[in-house]
Amino acid sequence: MEVHGTVTELELDELAIDLATVINGAPNSNLVVDRMSQSSLDPRVMPFIPATIAGLTGVRAGIETGVARDLTLHVFVRVQDYGERAQKRGEPRWQLPEPAPFTPVSPDQE
Repeated sequence: MEVHGTVTELELDELAIDLATVINGAPNSNLVVDRMSQSSLDPRVMPFIPATIAGLTGVRAGIETGVARDLTLHVFVRVQDYGERAQKRGEPRWQLPEPAPFTPVSPDQE
C-alpha cells in the first residue's frame, strides 16, 4: 500500500494561524485545528486570531502503524527563501562574531 500527500506552504501558514488562535483562547480547539477548516474565513474563530502570528521553525514528519512491516518514509522538503537569508552555493559560512562587552548607560548618567 502506498500513500501520497502534499503539504503546501499555504497549509503550513494555516497551521501556524490555527496554533496561534488556539493559544489565544479560541473556545473550540477541535474546530480550529482541523485540516478542512480555514480559520481566517470562519466568523466563529476570526475574533481569536491574533494580530501577530509566530512563524513555524520546524516540521516533524513520521508514520505509525499497528502492523509489523518494513516501512520506508520519504519526505521531500522545498524551501523558499523570501528574505534572501539562505546561504548561496559557494558562499563562505557565516561566522558568529566575537561577543563584545556591553555596559548599559542610564539616561541620567549622560
